[in-house]
Amino acid sequence: MAQNEQPADTEPARLTREELDDKPWTVPNNLGRKYIGYKELARYMAADDDFLALRRFDKAHCRLLLMLQAQVAEIEEELDLLNESLSQRQAKDVDNGSVRHDTPERKEVLGRLHRKIREYDELLCRYANMKARPQAPRKTVKNIKTWLQRNMSPIAPEEAKAFDAQDLMSLARSQKSAVRHLTEQYLLAPTHGLFGLLAKRQQQRPDDHVFQGTLQGSDDQLDFVTSVIIFVSATAMLIAPLWILTTVHTLQEKLAVITAFLVAFLAILTWGTISRAFEILAATAGYSAVLVVFLQIGDSK
Repeated sequence: MAQNEQPADTEPARLTREELDDKPWTVPNNLGRKYIGYKELARYMAADDDFLALRRFDKAHCRLLLMLQAQVAEIEEELDLLNESLSQRQAKDVDNGSVRHDTPERKEVLGRLHRKIREYDELLCRYANMKARPQAPRKTVKNIKTWLQRNMSPIAPEEAKAFDAQDLMSLARSQKSAVRHLTEQYLLAPTHGLFGLLAKRQQQRPDDHVFQGTLQGSDDQLDFVTSVIIFVSATAMLIAPLWILTTVHTLQEKLAVITAFLVAFLAILTWGTISRAFEILAATAGYSAVLVVFLQIGDSK
């Protein structure tokens, strides 16, 4: 079958989505592997932290660490036996207190122990760093799976199963608060980035099918919007109880108002920030002190 070859000095033609859909070989099993494949999946995952999730291979790491641990222990036992034998009365006279004049046998065992324990330490430290990474959010995994489905399964099904594993980790530089996630889900997505104001500008060709149907927001602008939402909420939490306490008269009603605002403040800190528990409790205690001052001001009037 004749085939037109493209000159080597020209850029390969990038097929549009309609052209890919019309390819007869893309229908049954090889859906999009020729023109999309891993190269476009890598470009997609590298574009944003919300598209990036990789396996930690917990079971494989533990298996290798257990193997290295056993090998280190075996060499260590060999060294202990050698030390004991060289300290016996009937053993030849050797200087067990000198490294320079150590026996060749012990130097050889120590060399093997050094190499093996270094291998163990390196793997252990690398795995500990990966264990410190947070688990990949469900939204990130969903983004990847949606992209794979929308782009006609560009990688082999048995390899795509990696994104079903339970040890997927996130490589995001920082965690996002619940308010940030809600802003993206209920503000950015329905309005297409506030009608383009918060959308990340991509330098892409109009026929680039890799990012078709994908909405990316500018992290800096989204952080600013989230900060504004938290600032407005915090301001309301300070001003509103002052006015409400002036309208209630009984102590029970005032305590109910203070309790309601304390719970609301605690919820805002929990869902709106990524602070630690004791920091949230300390801030809530400070806020309760402010409300008590408001209560005393109301009583004095």
